Amino acid sequence: SRRLQTQLAGGGAVENPRLQMPVVDQGQFTSGDTFAIHSAGPHAALAQRIVGEIRSIREVGGMAVSIRLSVGTAVAPLHASDPVDLQKCADVALYRAKALGRDVAVTYEDGMDAELRERNLLRLLVRRAAETNSFKVHMQALHSAETDAVV
Repeated sequence: SRRLQTQLAGGGAVENPRLQMPVVDQGQFTSGDTFAIHSAGPHAALAQRIVGEIRSIREVGGMAVSIRLSVGTAVAPLHASDPVDLQKCADVALYRAKALGRDVAVTYEDGMDAELRERNLLRLLVRRAAETNSFKVHMQALHSAETDAVV
């Protein structure tokens, strides 16, 4: 958390929402891999600085490490005012960042969650169809154009 806190020039706070407690004073993250950063500064630049800072870690406790990360950001009140909804927006942006590859920071955009909702609905429909044996499998044989034999 010290490395993240150093990126908050001008103030801000780092906390782990999974623990529901601030981790700034602890000097390290005790569990989980999701952290909320509260800052009044420019969020996109901050996210890029965090990616660079974390990627620069080459050793932890004398052991060589390679750290990759994805960052999803959301801005209050632009994207949401309620903390829970703001976290959901940041999560959607994080899913997009992960899909784009590691060491990427993505800021939530309106409508970004539509793709996620559609994908979740499709998964649900496929699961229900499989559970109720609703699939009908059809097969069409492939024929060789040269020999007319079934391939």
